[in-house]
Order: sequence, then C-alpha cells, then structure tokens
Amino acid sequence: MRSAIHTAFGEPAEVLELGDRPIPQPGPGEVRVKTTLAPIHNHDLWTIRGRYGYRPDLPAIGGSEAVGIVDALGDDVEGVSNGQRVAVASVHGTWAEYFLAPARLLVPMPEAIPDETAAQLIAMPLSALMLLEFLEVDQGQWIVQNAANGAVGKTLAV
Repeated sequence: MRSAIHTAFGEPAEVLELGDRPIPQPGPGEVRVKTTLAPIHNHDLWTIRGRYGYRPDLPAIGGSEAVGIVDALGDDVEGVSNGQRVAVASVHGTWAEYFLAPARLLVPMPEAIPDETAAQLIAMPLSALMLLEFLEVDQGQWIVQNAANGAVGKTLAV
C-alpha cells in the first residue's frame, strides 16, 4: 500500500518519501480503516522531526487522525461494521491507504459531515474544548495563546 514514510527523523520535506508497505492486519480490539482523508497537524510534523513527546520506531508512517471506511475487523470488536464511515484520532500511520485503530476510539461519521471536516474533527477541537473547560472561560472573556496558528487556535478564535 502507498504510504508517506520516513526512515530517519528530520525536516518532513527532507525525510518523507512515498513508500510501499504491507497492508496491516487488525489484531484483537482493532479495525483496519481504508483512508479517505488525513490532515497534517503540527504535532505530526514535530513527530517526524523527532521532537514531539512520542518517537515512533523507524521506518514510520506519518499521521495521527483521519476519516475513512472500516474494511476489516479484528477479534472481539463489537459495535462496528465493515463499510462504516468513521473518524479517529490519537492513532499512528494515517498517511497511508490503510491504517489500524482501536475500535473503542472510532467515532461514527454521518454522511452530512464532509470528509474535509470529519478528517480533523476530533483532536484539535477536543483540545480547544478541554482548554476552555480547564480555564473555566466564560462568554466574553479572553484567552491569550501563543503559537495559535494551528487548528486549536483557529477553533478558539471562532
């Protein structure tokens, strides 16, 4: 399967390359998702640089959030079916034709939500919501956030 792979840590434009990997097989509690669309988050780029809180074993496929169609179920998976459209975050390797995800993390996506929205619906909006709740921000109050050029900052600005 086609994948955006890096075999070393460094600047994404220098270390990412199109590669071919085996199609993964889901284990117990996992599903395989055929990727429809996966965003590029700032933390994905920092992971490729090797400067994020998580350093994958190399070679690694980039990406941590996506929308797609479930196409294989591992053992002990309940409440999910093949052909179901889902979004998921906090996974690895979404910049590929297929990726694995724990079934418990899947969020079913109705067709009314476009792929472009569904692909980035979980991680950054959830972070923005958690920030608002943690700070107990009331309507009309202000938040000062540096480095707010990503989806968290954009979500807070709305």
